[in-house]
Amino acid sequence: MKRMTAPDSFKAIAAFMVIFIHVTAAPVTTLTSGCSYDLLLLVNRFSKPSVPMFLFVSGLVLQRSYQNRAFRYGEFLQRRVQKVLIPYVIWCAIYYAWFIFHGIYEFDSGFFAENLLSGKMMYHLYFVVVIVQYYVLFAFFRWITEKYPAHFVLPVAALLNLIEICIISEQYYGRCFITYLTVFFMGCYIAKHYEKAMEMLLKLKSILFLAAGFFGFGILYTLQFAREMSWERGIFDDDRIVFLLFSMFASLLIYSLCVLLAKKADGGCSFSGRLEYVLCSIGKASFYIYLAHPFLMLIAQEAALALGETGVVREMLLMLALIFFICIPGALVYANLKEHRHTIKER
Repeated sequence: MKRMTAPDSFKAIAAFMVIFIHVTAAPVTTLTSGCSYDLLLLVNRFSKPSVPMFLFVSGLVLQRSYQNRAFRYGEFLQRRVQKVLIPYVIWCAIYYAWFIFHGIYEFDSGFFAENLLSGKMMYHLYFVVVIVQYYVLFAFFRWITEKYPAHFVLPVAALLNLIEICIISEQYYGRCFITYLTVFFMGCYIAKHYEKAMEMLLKLKSILFLAAGFFGFGILYTLQFAREMSWERGIFDDDRIVFLLFSMFASLLIYSLCVLLAKKADGGCSFSGRLEYVLCSIGKASFYIYLAHPFLMLIAQEAALALGETGVVREMLLMLALIFFICIPGALVYANLKEHRHTIKER
């Protein structure tokens, strides 16, 4: 089976979206209305589907990887411990050390363990807690995907999502695997019927339909946030329903565009080839970028204070500079060294 490059390009785009969510968070909650605010608000809101997108591509890649080979549960979990849990624990320790050094926390092993298990050591680390739930349950999800058709499973998954929205407070929403069940199974079923799914998704009318859904629900989601910030009721009582639909359209549209990019690169287009190479390289390092980029944001905040810069936009630009010139290159180097070491071991 030929290795697909679209998932790596897709993960790179999702990683950029995560970065944009975090660096624009302060401006969109502190700035007043204006051109800068409107632009940053759109960037922030349209980047929000990034976490569901990571779950979508995880379902696709996992199902595709074990489509035609034996699934050994113990071996599968062991690999995830090495690839995901060990880096997660290391970065939890790094963030905890930073907070202790700055007097925010005192050392407490129980507190560290509690935040390690809950993913609350830093605001973005909940994702690891969620993805681990999918790894633990993947044998079951794989069995469901193989046994039952998509037209039965996807509506059931969407119904579970809606039930969760109705009974779970927004404070706790997003830390349970049910939150992303629909997009995860979407990825699984696309992997199961990959050629047929791509034939359908890559049609021009399908791309236009997905783009309309992406921009339509994205604008609605943005308007809901703007209304909530002005203490008005949203268009719906709960924007999580809109977010679910927005995330589904975003996942399908952006993955389809990544497949088209791969086709153009394979067809000999030099620009597409270079762009795909850059995106794939970043995609392979996306998990490390995800873990590390808020640390560079913390450093940027300290640097802004030291320089006497108090404006949120200037602080945001400093964050972006450190992330793009230190975090991303560092993650690329680390990912390449790790891949090189793995290659040598296999020899």
